[in-house]
Amino acid sequence: MFRALERDAVADFLKKQVDLTQLIKYFFVGASAALIDWLLYWILVNYGAMNYLLAGAISFTAATLENYALSVLWVFKGGRFNRYLEAGLVFAVSLVGLLFNEVFLYIFVDILAWHHMISKIAATGIVFFWNYFSRKKFIFSVPDTGEH
Repeated sequence: MFRALERDAVADFLKKQVDLTQLIKYFFVGASAALIDWLLYWILVNYGAMNYLLAGAISFTAATLENYALSVLWVFKGGRFNRYLEAGLVFAVSLVGLLFNEVFLYIFVDILAWHHMISKIAATGIVFFWNYFSRKKFIFSVPDTGEH
């Protein structure tokens, strides 16, 4: 009996937190941003002879710009904030994502001795979930007024 209640509670929580259509759209937006991130990163490290952490920060920022534009156009409907505040909040959340990205890059490259490109791809996959859930919960959610 308690197992069924736990399962129902988890299902209810996920239903409120995860809109499957929205998550799939965000996955495709995230995939396009990831391609920009990875390609620019690869070019900066391999042809620009740039440090992998600096290249990671630059490519992450470029990908974030593209991700925000497509998220607003296709994934998330208007949130609770005007566009200027919304953009600022997206970049604040993205700064945390950038910090995570840089920490994971450092761990994977310098501590675990993974190839820098494999490390970048792994870091991107991890940070994807932070970006989606933080944007959905804190930026693009519309407050529940209790009216139905």
